[in-house]
Amino acid sequence: MIKDINIFNGVEESHHIVGMDMINDDNYYDDRSYITNSMLGKLKESPATLKEYLEGGGFLSSSALSIGDAVHKGILEPEKFETMVKVWDKSEWPEPDKTLRTKANKDWMYNFKEQNKGMCILEDKEFLQVKGMIESILSKPKSKELLSNAEYEQISLAIINGIPVKSKGDIVKTDGEWIIDIKTSSDIRLDAFKESCEKYGYYRQAGMYTKMFKAKRFGFLVVEKKAPYRVAFYEVSQDKLNEGWEETCQLIEQFKYFFREDPLHTRIDESIMEGVL
Repeated sequence: MIKDINIFNGVEESHHIVGMDMINDDNYYDDRSYITNSMLGKLKESPATLKEYLEGGGFLSSSALSIGDAVHKGILEPEKFETMVKVWDKSEWPEPDKTLRTKANKDWMYNFKEQNKGMCILEDKEFLQVKGMIESILSKPKSKELLSNAEYEQISLAIINGIPVKSKGDIVKTDGEWIIDIKTSSDIRLDAFKESCEKYGYYRQAGMYTKMFKAKRFGFLVVEKKAPYRVAFYEVSQDKLNEGWEETCQLIEQFKYFFREDPLHTRIDESIMEGVL
């Protein structure tokens, strides 16, 4: 459900954003009319990368994405977990003693994915991994505290510097104090996860979401992807929230320059990457 509508940076407040009635849980990830944090990450990589994505390409499903999605569903939408996760194992392949490089096995996997579009597709060993991660999180008193008195999977829409933006908060505490995001990681030690925050734009996400949901604090509930599936909770400092928000605004200005001011994308098509080695 839509949590709120917020307007930033002097834009006149409105009770309706064009297209807002069309954004919901079912189409949130398919819609590309609103900018998201992940889109800003693609823009930071290069304007051409975001252009490719917006034109319908540039998205590759991966095991890591499926595992993360399944963990989210198991914790935040347990009623959907069993129906939205589809498991396969090698014994089902036409040639189970061979790899996915053979045509028969490739064709089987392609058809399996086509028949289960929109679902979290996991190998049997990945499914056991996900179950272990979910059970580990839910067994911790701290996790139970963070998950209580909260609304899950909340959508917030905003106009930021004239650009429509959307975000989806995993755990939004009803008192407005916290917004919490669930992450999976190969290494949840503090220093290692700090590196992940820098690499994957988590600080930008934290700053953007805190503003959009008008929360006071932001934290990551993190579970490790290998046994014993350690769990951590890290609050994002105010300095990093400010840095993340500043980066959000800078990237939105880049989006305006490359996409809104140049709808034919001439600037993108003519640009090259430059530097000194």
